[in-house]
Amino acid sequence: DSFMCSLFMPNEASRKSFLTIRAFNAEISTIRESVRNNTKSGEVRMNWWADALKTLFEKKTVPNEPICLALENCLKNYDLTPRWFFRMLEARKMDILSPGWDTLSDLETYAENTASSLLYLTAEICNVDDDEFYEAAGHVGKAVGMTTLLRAIGHHCEQRVSVIPGDVLRRNLLSSYVIFKGPKSDEEFEKFTKCVFEI
Repeated sequence: DSFMCSLFMPNEASRKSFLTIRAFNAEISTIRESVRNNTKSGEVRMNWWADALKTLFEKKTVPNEPICLALENCLKNYDLTPRWFFRMLEARKMDILSPGWDTLSDLETYAENTASSLLYLTAEICNVDDDEFYEAAGHVGKAVGMTTLLRAIGHHCEQRVSVIPGDVLRRNLLSSYVIFKGPKSDEEFEKFTKCVFEI
């Protein structure tokens, strides 16, 4: 998807920057899976990225790491807001320390901090300065983020992580255990469907 979207960027520099911020997102989003249940190791890697980002925005010598070097080139061409990078990083870090969400509002916040932040950065690369666009991007990012999680629900269940928030499960009288093992009866399937549609 990202590659196809990159073809619509206005020039080569913006296309490379577009793909760079998505490479950064892909890198930090896979840390939880790579460390599995070792939350300490995941936290260390997230802290490394936090330090690397600080170095980048302070224009100091960056680590000799491909994505860091690509981000350095990206920041030479575009004045990107540090907040969006750190917001993505903090959301991914919390996903390692406390996977899953208690409320639908928590899930929406996670989706905004990850997917919407990517859209905000893309807008900055395209030199978009429009409040209405950023408001729309916030809503679109939430939808994209939550849809992406739902699309991968089977994958997350294998890791014993429910992408359906706790309050949604409770309202529909469904246990996370049913999510992990898969609905076995018509009643369970109906409740599961209601949960997904509520999101």
